[in-house]
Amino acid sequence: MLGLVGNALLLVAFVACGVSAFAFFWSARNGDGPQSAAWKRAGRWSWGAMSAAVVAVSGLLWYLILNHRYQYAYVYQNSSNDLPLHYLFSTFWAGQEGSFLLWILMMCGVGAALITYVQREYERHVMAVVGLSQFFLLSMIVGLQLGPVEIGTSPFVGLAEKFPDAPIFQQNPDFVPA
Repeated sequence: MLGLVGNALLLVAFVACGVSAFAFFWSARNGDGPQSAAWKRAGRWSWGAMSAAVVAVSGLLWYLILNHRYQYAYVYQNSSNDLPLHYLFSTFWAGQEGSFLLWILMMCGVGAALITYVQREYERHVMAVVGLSQFFLLSMIVGLQLGPVEIGTSPFVGLAEKFPDAPIFQQNPDFVPA
């Protein structure tokens, strides 16, 4: 269940980031005017929605790690019951998906700082580029399956999904490691 919530939040972040990058690009392309201001406002709101979803995804992943939810492949592969808390905390960025998520989380802060502190005439241009780079980073972990093409790998993939041919899942499909 939590994996579905995590994947849904990743999808929300991915779409909101795409909308934000497009809105800032379109605002920069339209120059100064009322339509440009509306696109810039849409870009800011989309960036905020994306940032909120990314913070929620990060919190959810930390929750899964700290509560030893080993039914998720990322947690199973990167953590252990024997780890002290400071090592368990660093499990967040131990794997590829977590590292990308950490970069995405930091870029949310950079984007918020740029929206707040960059001079208004440069905000649209700068945030269009930042939004596009954030969109690329999110594509690495969104985990979309479009027919035979998979876009990124989600940190919320279950063990049975990642290793469907594992002998334990052949014998007991409902197996959850303890």
